[in-house]
This record gives sequence, C-alpha cells and structure tokens, in this order.
Amino acid sequence: MKRSLVKLLLFLCATLLLILFTLLLYVWGANPDPRRRCIHLGCNVAVARRLGGCIVAFNNSRMGPYTGGTVDIVPADGAPGRFNRASGFSEHYGVYFFHLNLNGKETLWTFVISIWYPTGFVALAFLWFLAKEMSYRKVLRNVN
Repeated sequence: MKRSLVKLLLFLCATLLLILFTLLLYVWGANPDPRRRCIHLGCNVAVARRLGGCIVAFNNSRMGPYTGGTVDIVPADGAPGRFNRASGFSEHYGVYFFHLNLNGKETLWTFVISIWYPTGFVALAFLWFLAKEMSYRKVLRNVN
C-alpha cells in the first residue's frame, strides 16, 4: 500500500473513532428516545442507550422501533389478530432483529446493533494502519 493511502485511511479511521466515541458519550449522557430523534436515510436510523449504546434502524417512524413486548392481542370473538407473522431474533451478542407483517398490507422491521461492533472494527483498523505508518517511518529513517 502506498504511504499516502495509508495516511488517508489512518485519518479516516481516527475521524470515525472520534465520531463513534462522541456518539457513545451522547447516548450515555442524554439517553435519547429513538422514536423521537432519528435520521431518515431511506429508513429511520437512531441511537439508544440499550445494549450500552446501540444503533437502531427501523422502517416506520409512526410506530417507532419495536423494542419488545406484546406483539398481538387476539379479540375475544376469536377473529384473527392484527399481525399475520412475526419473525426475527433477539439480543444475542449485541444484535437484534424483528420483523412484523400486518395483515399483508404493511411490514414493520427493526434492526439494532451495539455501537461497540463498529467501534471495535474501526479501532482495529486504526491500529493496523498506525502500525503500517510506523513501519513506513522506520524504513524511511533507516534509508536516510
């Protein structure tokens, strides 16, 4: 890899780490509600305090992200409930996904991932690029 590319990627990783740590401080300090404060990027993206800080993506801002609880209540007359199908997986290793199908008309989904996954990945990449940069400097020092 060329040294200029390594420097660029090192700077990019450092910037992403700063953003992720700032996001973690915001989550821990402000405890934001993902139903009220979200960024619309084709789907809704928000942060929440759950899982020690997480990134939440969901498709319906009217109902907000599904975070667990009652999925459906069947009427007393035995008529079918509002939801046809619910699927997904719960919080295993900091990842959560839930998918609801409302009578075939509307689909609701929620995806949650702990902020620690991207933070750890970017931190490892940062350390790797830092080691590459240090080896370049060592080689240049030995040449001169």
